[in-house]
Parts: sequence; C-alpha cells; structure tokens
Amino acid sequence: MNGTTTKKLLDILKLTAISPGRLEEMQNAVKTVWEAKRETIAMLKHDRMLIDADWQLIDDFTVVDDPYRKVVAIQRETSFHT
Repeated sequence: MNGTTTKKLLDILKLTAISPGRLEEMQNAVKTVWEAKRETIAMLKHDRMLIDADWQLIDDFTVVDDPYRKVVAIQRETSFHT
C-alpha cells in the first residue's frame, strides 16, 4: 500500500463518500446562512448611510454556495452507473 493506491482503495471502500447526515447538516447550515444574509441585507437597505449602495452588486458578491453540491452530483451520477 502506498500513496498512489490509497485514494483508489478509499474510493472502493466508499470511505471518501459524504454521509447523508453530513449532507443534510450542510444543507441546513447553508440555508441558515442564506436566510441571515437576506435578512441582514434587507435591514441594511434602510440604513441612511448605505442608501446609495449597489445592492445587486452586494448580493452578487455575497453568494452562499453549498460546498458539497458538486460532490453530491458526482455521487448521484456514479450511483446510477453501478
């Protein structure tokens, strides 16, 4: 066993797969952060010092992505083929 075969072995044993519980936790966390972002931006829009802010630009630069989104898509794709 060496470094070149370790990843393949872990993949075969499915030790690199993300558990359903962890996926659900991440989805809940992303949803919570997204809702907090939305509420914060809505509140800041009423601040007189920030009235001229470009809110579309702020919304574009504060995107909240699910870091497991690509992994889930790959897992679903490979599960259909096996």
